[in-house]
Amino acid sequence: MKTKIDKFFTENYAQLVDVTKSYIRDLGKNLEAEGLVSDAYIYVSQKKGITEAEIGRLTVGFIYRELYLWNSKTNRKGLLYSIEESTDEKIYDQTDRLILFIDIEDFEKTLDRFERNVWEAFYHKGHSRKRELAAHFNIDPTSALYLIRDLKNKFINYVGS
Repeated sequence: MKTKIDKFFTENYAQLVDVTKSYIRDLGKNLEAEGLVSDAYIYVSQKKGITEAEIGRLTVGFIYRELYLWNSKTNRKGLLYSIEESTDEKIYDQTDRLILFIDIEDFEKTLDRFERNVWEAFYHKGHSRKRELAAHFNIDPTSALYLIRDLKNKFINYVGS
């Protein structure tokens, strides 16, 4: 049976790779089609008691399952890589945030007492919308909007200089 499996993969390798690439492209995944076809070969080679007619069906079925089932070996590997990439991105984000905190502390030193109180409510306490800030200070929402706009403009000018 091994010779028949080898013959099938040799004769149909290019077509299997094309089909796999089509599936991968449709799903928007970042995988190597050749590796998935190789995994399919190993899978079919390890099957016991299959007929020559089942080789193609098992191969395409394996590729389909590996791409579409969320708990397949390929998708779990892809999830692991994406977690590693997102962890790397989080490290960079934290570094950027640290730099931003340093800049914000310096920016806060440039504000007068009134502006610092508004900044405290806006940035540190999270009252970043006009209605939230208005409720916090018990003022008109339009006044809160002007305060937010003025603070943002001061911060933009500070960062730009």
